[in-house]
Amino acid sequence: MTATLAEVVAGDYEALAAFMATAWSSPRAFWESRFRVWWDDNPAFAGFALPRGWSLKDRGSIVGFLGNVPSLFWANERTLAAVNTSSWIVEPAHRSGLGSLALLSRQLEAAKDAVLFNATPTDAVLPIFLRMGCRPLPWGGQRESFIVIDAAACARAKVPLLARVPGAAQAAGLALFARQASRLSLLSPLAVRRLEEAGPRFDELWERTRGAYAATNVRSAAAIGWHCFRDPEFPKVLLGCFDGKRLCGYMILRPKSRRGLSVLECCDLWTDPPLSRDATAALVFAARQAADEGNHDLLMLPHFTGALAGLYAELGLIQGQAPPRKYLYKAPAALSEAIESGRGYFCALQGDAGSAP
Repeated sequence: MTATLAEVVAGDYEALAAFMATAWSSPRAFWESRFRVWWDDNPAFAGFALPRGWSLKDRGSIVGFLGNVPSLFWANERTLAAVNTSSWIVEPAHRSGLGSLALLSRQLEAAKDAVLFNATPTDAVLPIFLRMGCRPLPWGGQRESFIVIDAAACARAKVPLLARVPGAAQAAGLALFARQASRLSLLSPLAVRRLEEAGPRFDELWERTRGAYAATNVRSAAAIGWHCFRDPEFPKVLLGCFDGKRLCGYMILRPKSRRGLSVLECCDLWTDPPLSRDATAALVFAARQAADEGNHDLLMLPHFTGALAGLYAELGLIQGQAPPRKYLYKAPAALSEAIESGRGYFCALQGDAGSAP
């Protein structure tokens, strides 16, 4: 069988949604919503002439797909478009030929002068991306911070045998809660409130702070609004930190499930000045309240940088081993130098993380 490559266009949405629904055993409407979020509502797609992705077709029918979710990236003091790999899948009958790798080759060609991120590679395709020259994205180590909300549930998840002993999980939970209470130091003079839109103050914050790092995501009002309010399938919470009327930081949270626990995870934190103790303390305190009000068991705070890990420790947060993150990137030398400079800042919204299954 001979299959051909084609760039995805808006007219392909219906057929592509049908293919993806079958390939992933998921509703067609879910994939139609992905295409709106990834492309139609995406400020990066509107601002740069980037392909949506590529399909593999055999006799007119789609048999494979590799998506591109553009995002706005700041490096070397200018705004760029990043290429983000998403949802690479090919029907089994066409995987043995060159068509499957041709999809990836086409994306690598499109990204030759840009940075390419892949934040959701499966274990099966991870070696392929590494052979193609992708590298692990700099991160803040192998640990993460957390705040316990439901102590008994967390104790049972950590030591399942506790569930077999009456009262054991509650006792262990109380001990964990007491340890946490004795450590936390989240007092701050700043105010935090939950936001329902990302208004002009986010542009002002970004203009003030974008020079703090050599490489990071663009955090304009349009970019933050897209992440937080354009995706009904993956809802997020946006907390804004204010000094009077001045926005001096924000945190983005998203619900997840881990080891049977309901988790609220911080997927981005940004403050002015960078890593401000007062702003971070106020945002963590508000995130803890949001996790409690949302009936979550645990608030997770990944270490985007080593300096952030140190700040969380200063605030008294408990730390534990983090699950491995398979965040990869590939970039030309000048961009790679900025990313690896030690002055990069990357978060849990890299690539298509937060907008793809």
